[in-house]
Amino acid sequence: MTFAIWAIPSEPSLSRLQSIINRLASEMNTPSFLPHVTMFIGETEQAELITRFTTVVDQLPLLLSPCTRVDGDDFIFKFLYMQLQKNDALISGNSRFATLDANSDYAFNPHLSLAYNDNIMCAKQESINALNLELEGLEIEIDRYQLIRSGDIRPCLQSIATWDVIADQKIDVM
Repeated sequence: MTFAIWAIPSEPSLSRLQSIINRLASEMNTPSFLPHVTMFIGETEQAELITRFTTVVDQLPLLLSPCTRVDGDDFIFKFLYMQLQKNDALISGNSRFATLDANSDYAFNPHLSLAYNDNIMCAKQESINALNLELEGLEIEIDRYQLIRSGDIRPCLQSIATWDVIADQKIDVM
């Protein structure tokens, strides 16, 4: 089974980012999705994955990361994205999740996608400039993780419908 680990921003960033994602999806006629940072992607049997996921999340502290810039890419799932500062806390979180599949070749590059789009010809520089102004100085806090079963991993908009949350856990903030 192919799986992904998503780090979910806490409020008020979650609502603010969801509003931006929904607005962009409406403007571009593309799917909306939950704001998240993909911490890890791997493959394993599902039998003990949820228990192992829970064990890792139980060890994680609250994570903070500033947005360094908004940018765009030709890759469908990074059409418009917010790059995050790759700090020690994010790297440590990724390393802990990597224990769920030691054979994964996932290259961690912390970002939060703002729009998925398979039309790479769509004009986006104006959106990037506006989003850089709108999100300047934003620091996101991560206090929740989701374990996603990725049914169809092809990079296409249709694959989104096959993504399924199989575990959702907030970290224990003391």
